[in-house]
Amino acid sequence: MSATNRKRGRPPGRRTEPVSPTPASLSPAAMASKGLSDLKAAAKYLGGVHPNTVRNLIARRELPSVRVGHRVMVPVAALEAYVARAAGA
Repeated sequence: MSATNRKRGRPPGRRTEPVSPTPASLSPAAMASKGLSDLKAAAKYLGGVHPNTVRNLIARRELPSVRVGHRVMVPVAALEAYVARAAGA
C-alpha cells in the first residue's frame, strides 16, 4: 500500500491523482457536437427503439459505427442517412 493511500485510508490501487479528460469521458453534448451519438441517443433519434436494436443494425452493417474507448458511437450523419433511406422505402 502506498504512503498516500495509507494516510487517506483508501484501499490499495485506488487512483488519487486527477484524471485527464479522454474522448470516452466527454459529455454526450460534446460527443454530439463532434458528430457522434452514443447508442442510447441513437436509439432515441430512431424513434425510441431499444439500444439493442441499434446494436443489431450495426451488427448487420446497416448502420456504421466508431469505437471511442469502450463506447460504441454512431455518426449523426449516418443516422440521418438511415432515416432518409427508411423513409424512402
